[in-house]
Amino acid sequence: MTTITLDKYYGLTILSAVGLGVQCFLTPLFTVTPLRKKLFNQEFMQKEFGEIHKKELGTEPSFGGFPDQGFGRYSDKLSYKDWYQFACAQRTHGQFVEQIGIVIPLILVSGLSNGKIAAILGGVNFIGRILYTIGYTSKKGADARKYGGLVLFVSMLGLIATSFKTCWDLVKPLLKK
Repeated sequence: MTTITLDKYYGLTILSAVGLGVQCFLTPLFTVTPLRKKLFNQEFMQKEFGEIHKKELGTEPSFGGFPDQGFGRYSDKLSYKDWYQFACAQRTHGQFVEQIGIVIPLILVSGLSNGKIAAILGGVNFIGRILYTIGYTSKKGADARKYGGLVLFVSMLGLIATSFKTCWDLVKPLLKK
């Protein structure tokens, strides 16, 4: 049996993990949702898809352009500029969702051996995510995500390294038997 004693900073570790989870939940509310309201308003949806939607599905098209994620029939009717802006906002959130499933476990595992470092790396990831989102959704688009991306990359490397160290520390006693 292995006993794990949490250091006094593990609460901060958990806080950084929860903070990232909440940030992931809120990101589309500030990026994608405003664009959906602007670009896929009822007038646009009715003009472009009202007739075919009613004919094929028997209902009016949904406000907000659902289920289009930026590469569907609804987005095809947008101007290039509007499509690009919407696609960048979608990718910001999509990339967050793609990584959150590994970031939170890495933070929690890292924190088992060093809660302070795990909390700091989680905080760095949180800040990197803000920079990434601001950059990606700016007028410069995809090119401006690199600054936040660099911060995210550094925090991920740190989390991976500290997680492996934690795992090693837990496995090492088994190898001595």
